[in-house]
Amino acid sequence: MLEHVEHGESDSFGLVWSWLFSTSESDAGTEAEAAREITADEKDKAKRPHGEASGHKIKRRRLALAETDNLVNGISAATGVAAGGSAPTAMTPPALSGMSKGSPSRKRKLAVSATCGTDDDSTADEAGEGYAQKMEEDEDVWGAEAKPRLQSLHGQNRRSRLPSSSRSSASVSKRDYSPESAGRVLGDLGIAPEPVLVEDMPELGVSVPDLDEIVGDMKRISVGIGVVSSSLKQEVESEFPQFTSTPFAFVPDADKSVLGPCPSLDDVHDILKNSHKCNREGDCEASWNCRVHTPLLECALDNHTYEEKVDFKNCTAATIEPDALLPELPSGLRTEPSTVDFAIHLRVLSPTVETAYHELAALSRDSFSVNHTFHLSLRFHPIAISIKTTLPGEGLTAATLQASVWAVAQFNILEELAKLSHPGSDEQDKEGKWPSFLPLIIVQGYQWILFAAVKEENRATTIYNCGTFGSTNSSLGTFQAIAGVQRLAKWARDAYEPWFMEHAPGLKQEDAM
Repeated sequence: MLEHVEHGESDSFGLVWSWLFSTSESDAGTEAEAAREITADEKDKAKRPHGEASGHKIKRRRLALAETDNLVNGISAATGVAAGGSAPTAMTPPALSGMSKGSPSRKRKLAVSATCGTDDDSTADEAGEGYAQKMEEDEDVWGAEAKPRLQSLHGQNRRSRLPSSSRSSASVSKRDYSPESAGRVLGDLGIAPEPVLVEDMPELGVSVPDLDEIVGDMKRISVGIGVVSSSLKQEVESEFPQFTSTPFAFVPDADKSVLGPCPSLDDVHDILKNSHKCNREGDCEASWNCRVHTPLLECALDNHTYEEKVDFKNCTAATIEPDALLPELPSGLRTEPSTVDFAIHLRVLSPTVETAYHELAALSRDSFSVNHTFHLSLRFHPIAISIKTTLPGEGLTAATLQASVWAVAQFNILEELAKLSHPGSDEQDKEGKWPSFLPLIIVQGYQWILFAAVKEENRATTIYNCGTFGSTNSSLGTFQAIAGVQRLAKWARDAYEPWFMEHAPGLKQEDAM
């Protein structure tokens, strides 16, 4: 066989198979001798007292280990790889290219890989399982001496195959934060150079322009005051009898229209039905988004009150860019980019606004966006309200972390836009370099919870939990959730848009439609 190797035979796998099924005279003699010894020993087995050590077990063990070593050494010789570590020849099969290096256990794995036509350790492990199983069938025979070699061949710890560097550098996925890890990151952000804190909204408010008014209105909505048009009173009480005990839920149509039209009973019934179905059947977050949250947002915003002014998008594919907008941890590193599920945004589409945006894009050194993401659908639609969703009863801490990181990045991009709007001025030292607050909504299954992000002059950001304002597990709660979204959309149209048009570069209030 070695003559074929010297003459450059290219079929190296054929050489391996040829070697495996050929036995030298010396090997055959050794095996025959061992077999005779075992047979003789078996004849004496009955004569030995019970429990006395059996000599044939040791002989069989040694014979098996010798077979394994002969397999490795023979393949090494057949392919031109010296046991001492000489480099493989050009005709060495890929599976044997590393045989010159590493421990005997690795050489045995490569030998199995070569005989089975594989070229990686994991596949070699799988291919060698049958051989390893055969070796492990009689634990009394093999004992501890063969165990390390069996483990090497069988690959008992598959996880260790991931390099340590890869394991240590693996980042937490945007949806894989456990409550413990999310809590740790939030704790780290609380002591960061520009701290991010999460607190409950104080009973007396925080004296932030517009926010105290918003919180007051949302509290009234959360108890069901004025969330249904009085023209629907008879129909609603007939369909949902529980409304007979909540007369305060009905207000004149003119008062209700300030926030937006009331949804139809069919729409409310469908949202309720799908919400209970998603919860009962354990649906995933994407299913809740499609079947429950999107229809609710459509009921709130797809109407004449907000048409061409405020709209929403599913933005689960949008991530924070560039990384420089992310909050910094005490270690000096930045947090992982976060995402949200929906963005309620402004629609400022006049020709003047579009021209200003394109001029800014031309001046920008990198990709330009009015938001903290380069996602195509949001580059020219300023985000006003961000919505993060999670499943019922879980993930609130992780969702709060995601929403907090998202809000900090949004404050940072708005500050950069304000600087572009007033180059060379001290605008960054004046009030108005960012909005007084940014509304955030976290939807935990049924529950719709309002948060407000407030950035202080010392650059600390506080995320206030303002409480639940609606829930899709009841008809009244669904009306409340829709009315709450409409109240925030009204703020986006009447307060946030004027601020943005004033402070965004190159834009003026009269440019908006």
